[in-house]
Amino acid sequence: MKKNNLPFEVTEEYYRSLENSALELAEAEYQLSLMTDGVDILEKSLMYKADLDFKNATESNKALSVELQRREAKRSAEYAQAVRAKAAAKRAQSLAKSRRFDLEKRFDEWRTRSADKRSPGRF
Repeated sequence: MKKNNLPFEVTEEYYRSLENSALELAEAEYQLSLMTDGVDILEKSLMYKADLDFKNATESNKALSVELQRREAKRSAEYAQAVRAKAAAKRAQSLAKSRRFDLEKRFDEWRTRSADKRSPGRF
């Protein structure tokens, strides 16, 4: 976020920034939703694979316990990569929310300053 010593003013650039921040936040939330669901789907898929591997290794029809399936799934490099991607999406969402919050606070400050200018004898 850039800092300058000039007072903030509501301009067309502000409205463009506000619109861009809304689009950025929507995209970040979309990506996070995809990653969250993707990690869950990947975990179930890897659990299923672990169960099949267990059945093939033991040459039986006995299922691997759910806890052991989950443990095996979470040991996968593919799962770790998906979790990192989800964390990156969460970071992008947090940054987008922060930018949006900053723009809204600047507007509130401008509105207060503008109201104070209109009624100089009041305070």
